Amino acid sequence: MAKAKHIKGARKGKGTKGNKGKGMKAMAKLRMKKKQQEQQAQREGPSRIEGALEYLSKWSRRDEEEVDWKFNKVKQATLLRFWPDRQKVPSDVFSQQLLPYLKSLPETGLERTIAQARAIVENASASATQEVDAQGAEDENDSEEARQLAA
Repeated sequence: MAKAKHIKGARKGKGTKGNKGKGMKAMAKLRMKKKQQEQQAQREGPSRIEGALEYLSKWSRRDEEEVDWKFNKVKQATLLRFWPDRQKVPSDVFSQQLLPYLKSLPETGLERTIAQARAIVENASASATQEVDAQGAEDENDSEEARQLAA
């Protein structure tokens, strides 16, 4: 009788050994696939940014007849992620193409970008204040040492 319950439970998929092994294999495959995708993303890093900059260039010329611009969420996300980095988004591209693009974003996207910009400014201000305070402390130490030498 107990054997029948086990078989009956197995038919319902209640954690038999065979099912558990299959689940672990599937998880291992998913982990391997994710790792491969991460490696692919690392290899495509610069080309991803180049593609996003090309997308932005096409956007800025979208009114011209020859330009075939189409919205691309991944390229937009790349631009929104890397816009503060001047090595990835040069200053001339930022001012001539990216700013107008950012201004054209829907309100929620624009608000997030503005909040990101404010956070960057606040962090830069805090860093600058710390550097000035550290320099001021060094200057005070130097002037105190100078006073001691003069006396």
